[in-house]
Amino acid sequence: MNNDLYKSGLKLLRSLGKNAELIMNAYSHGEIDEIGNETAIETLAANHVLWQPNPEEGMRLTKEIRSLIEKALRDERNCQINFNIGSAIARVKIHITHYKEAILQDRARDTERHQRDINEDVYIIVESLREDLTSLWEHINNEFGLVLTIDAKIRENKLAQQQVKDILEGLDMFDFKELTELAGDDRILRKLLIVNLQREVESCSNSLHGAQVRLYKMLGHFKELKSQSVLVQGFQNFIDNNPEYEPQCYPEQSWIPTIFNLITPLKLKGYADINREEYETEFVKIVQSLKNEEQQQLTDDRAESGPILIHDQEKISYEESYEYGLLDQFFCSVIDSKGTKISAVNYFNKIDTKWENEFWLFGVIGHLDSLDKQAQQLFTYKMIDQQHPIFTGNYYIKDIELWIH
Repeated sequence: MNNDLYKSGLKLLRSLGKNAELIMNAYSHGEIDEIGNETAIETLAANHVLWQPNPEEGMRLTKEIRSLIEKALRDERNCQINFNIGSAIARVKIHITHYKEAILQDRARDTERHQRDINEDVYIIVESLREDLTSLWEHINNEFGLVLTIDAKIRENKLAQQQVKDILEGLDMFDFKELTELAGDDRILRKLLIVNLQREVESCSNSLHGAQVRLYKMLGHFKELKSQSVLVQGFQNFIDNNPEYEPQCYPEQSWIPTIFNLITPLKLKGYADINREEYETEFVKIVQSLKNEEQQQLTDDRAESGPILIHDQEKISYEESYEYGLLDQFFCSVIDSKGTKISAVNYFNKIDTKWENEFWLFGVIGHLDSLDKQAQQLFTYKMIDQQHPIFTGNYYIKDIELWIH
């Protein structure tokens, strides 16, 4: 045995003997009175003799130490053989029945004892679930490092999946509706069964589902490694059966098999080392050839360019169109109306023009805007719009009424 392990064992046993009374009190009463025992409790907790379910609860004996005392004392009241979730739930229900019976018969000592039994049963279930999860996740995180071959890891993975399945099936046995009815209005039982136990079971179930996903992915990885190992083993067998075989030098060939061509090719750039005197003549020739090519390109560009021809700009004369004269006549008719509203559309229907109705209306607006401000102040106009029959929200000008003040 390793000397360090031997010393650690002696230290643990001495700690148990030194704090025997404190440990037996924890075994008898379920919890330890922490007042005045802080140093001893810290030492026992460090040696995994005590544990604390949550910050609100006191320190309790771990399952291993409690089992050790139960077996040594042959305490049939607390001893559990082949612990499983089903028997643990049945044991909790029996103790609840004993507890309620003692309350009805007003047996205070029995009531207190059965209450401690229920507490211990619930905490044993909680501790067992936590330990099983811790052990399972340690195997998963280590990728079953206790075994070396891929086949052994696959077997361990399948065993772990079965263990997860068994624990999940065991968790399905918790009927919290029934436990709620058993707890009734008792505050202590409701806290133990409905709050603490249900919260622990939900946390354990979520962790197990996460472990299942991790195990499935790990199993796929192991099978991929196994297929690759089979390929390598097959090549090894081929080499053993053909000792004269020599692999080809693939880098020297024009085509490389995909299995060997895994490295991304390097894109290298070459630079001239101008400090090498033996290449000075070649460098001068290269530079001269570059200059000659550039000069030839400039000569070709100049040869292709032609003279620039300059022509006189054409004179553009503006002649008033026939429609422009019609617009003037329309505005004159508005002035002659002496304040009567004149419809632009009605006037358009009486004249002969190539314009369409829409162009005529825009012409009236444009002609009005082209007048000076003093002339614009003589006229008042109103645009009559209409909503589009298909595209709602869009309006177009239907007519323009124009008159003078």
